[in-house]
Amino acid sequence: TASLDFAMKDVHGVFVVTNFWEHGYEAEVRQGKNAVDAALAAGVAQLIFSSVIHSDLKTGIAHFQIKYEIEKNILSKDIPYTIFRPVSFMENWEYVRASIVAGKINSPFSLATRMQQISVIDIGRFVTLAFNKPEDWLARTFDIASEEYTMKQVVNLFSVVTASPVEFVKTPWDVHEREQGEEMTVMDRWINTEGYNANINMARMELPDMLTLEEYLLQAGW
Repeated sequence: TASLDFAMKDVHGVFVVTNFWEHGYEAEVRQGKNAVDAALAAGVAQLIFSSVIHSDLKTGIAHFQIKYEIEKNILSKDIPYTIFRPVSFMENWEYVRASIVAGKINSPFSLATRMQQISVIDIGRFVTLAFNKPEDWLARTFDIASEEYTMKQVVNLFSVVTASPVEFVKTPWDVHEREQGEEMTVMDRWINTEGYNANINMARMELPDMLTLEEYLLQAGW
């Protein structure tokens, strides 16, 4: 907490991102609580929190539920806030870039699985909007996504962008869990059956030129 108090001294606004994957459930909740308390003590004019869409639903996904715990903590305090709830990140494709460039997408999803994504670049741009026009964004919780497509469309897009055929290889769920762990598998099973449901048209009304996946991939040198 001392490092947070120091960091927030004489600061106008704070953008909070907490990290389940490095620290786990209890530590992430503590990260969020400490950040909110420090911002409140410092009297910041605006706190913006990066949550996740559907954090308030009973998805059974631990790292979604944590974000909601932090959201509730923010709402319980007398602090000017904005909460953004993004879907999954386009940057996640970088983790499997070598495999895709080599011609294969390995996934437990079906080709019909519906996906919504956004680039972290555009998350940053939403945060900039909120800091620049707080009168439009204070006391708001807002879902953000830039594009929706099926897994089949993704495979086809990668073939176009890489100028080389990309094959879809379905990974059995038990193999996926051994490779990616329980938490990722619970989330991916939920995506495969329920999935994100952001209002993309509404998000684009606020930020019309969000990156499409194709634009992101070209910009990232794919």
